[in-house]
Amino acid sequence: MSIKYRLLLMLLIPTLWVMVLAGWLAQHRYTVYDETRAIVTLSRYATVSSELIHELQKERGRSSGYFNSQGHKFGNELHEQRQLTDAKLAAYNALADSDPRYAKLDASRKAVAEQLSRLSANRSAIDSLQGSADGAVGYYTDSIATLVDSIRRIGELVANNPAINQAIGSYINLIELKERTGITRAVFAGVFGRDSFNESLYRRALELQAEARIFNQLFRFGAPAAYLSDYDRTLDNPAVQEAESVVHTALSNHQAGSLGVSPEKWFGLITEKIELQKQVENHIAADILDQASAAMEREQKTLAWLGGFFVLFATISAWIYVRVHRGIVNPLRAASWMLTKMASGDFDFEMPR
Repeated sequence: MSIKYRLLLMLLIPTLWVMVLAGWLAQHRYTVYDETRAIVTLSRYATVSSELIHELQKERGRSSGYFNSQGHKFGNELHEQRQLTDAKLAAYNALADSDPRYAKLDASRKAVAEQLSRLSANRSAIDSLQGSADGAVGYYTDSIATLVDSIRRIGELVANNPAINQAIGSYINLIELKERTGITRAVFAGVFGRDSFNESLYRRALELQAEARIFNQLFRFGAPAAYLSDYDRTLDNPAVQEAESVVHTALSNHQAGSLGVSPEKWFGLITEKIELQKQVENHIAADILDQASAAMEREQKTLAWLGGFFVLFATISAWIYVRVHRGIVNPLRAASWMLTKMASGDFDFEMPR
């Protein structure tokens, strides 16, 4: 093998090794970048889904009050609420079909679509007081559960950013906690609409108290300190305290023939609590989007740096090869030419430069 190719090989081996390493790093960073870019997009899906959940929760509560009062209460409010729900449903459907990255949620979105396709039929059953209150209200709970599952799926897609993963986990736990508050609103709207408990409503009310405690503990266990501080500060509200007092008093007097609580008053109190929980939920959603956007920007800079390093290293390697070639190979060629001349007895030559 000639000296030229030996020198080339000496430079080629470390150059290829560095290029392979740089390529591996670039591929890994691109995976992280693509993940954060997807989270930015999917965070918008989570926000729009959360808005739809919020309106379905309100429609569930008013539907329960309407059904359990045999249509005497919440009629106008229910009609207005359905229009709000329809607006959020239209926004959800428009967003869900607007970006190919939502294909990652295809299975969850299909379950949501199947569930929401029965919304009109459920409303008709409520209007005509057909079936049972449990069945009518349960439809909303099942629909909300499928939407929550689709949001939970987003968290499963995050593998390379623990902070975002923690934030999404906190977000989901808070949604679950708010959902228990929403079901409590619906159950007690029914209780106060009929002005008494029955065995099924009382049992469900106790179950909801236990479920709410569990999700409250999960939220507090996994959420960053800033989220907990925001939640405690926001929920420190007289309406929240009064709503909790109403629940405690009603459960303590569950055997009473009349509970003496206006369903409209109850709905207003507990709705204020839910709206405050929604504020915190929105803050967390905004923080997730901010974190994902910042992470995506960092990864873009890292990829640009790796690309620049790759080009710079290749340029330096080529420059070194040229310098070595000129400094070693060319003089050796000249010396070889001179020795050949001398060996043939020709000493009449000028040393090439």
